[in-house]
Amino acid sequence: MNKILFLILSVFSVFPLLVQAEGLPEADKTTYIRNFLPSCLVAQRTDSFSKYLSEEQREEYCECSASRSAETVTLEELGTMIKTQNKEILRPHLTAVASYCGDKLMPKWLPK
Repeated sequence: MNKILFLILSVFSVFPLLVQAEGLPEADKTTYIRNFLPSCLVAQRTDSFSKYLSEEQREEYCECSASRSAETVTLEELGTMIKTQNKEILRPHLTAVASYCGDKLMPKWLPK
């Protein structure tokens, strides 16, 4: 079961999660997170790997992902993604957010 949860968190790169060092301006973070959460939850509820997570865990994962993404994505990166319509350029960022949230949440979720 532990390996399954780790795999689940590692595969969540299908979400529009973004990571880099600078982050969004404080004024934009709240709006970004508010818009990010519903789409993340929809994706979590329909993803076949997420059947192993409770609704509470899905919400916690999406909150972590939204917050981490808002702290690390830049307006320039979002603009480039929108302008080019190429989400693949963000693949490294997706992996980093999944890893960060997995490392943060797995110890809490795994039975002791």
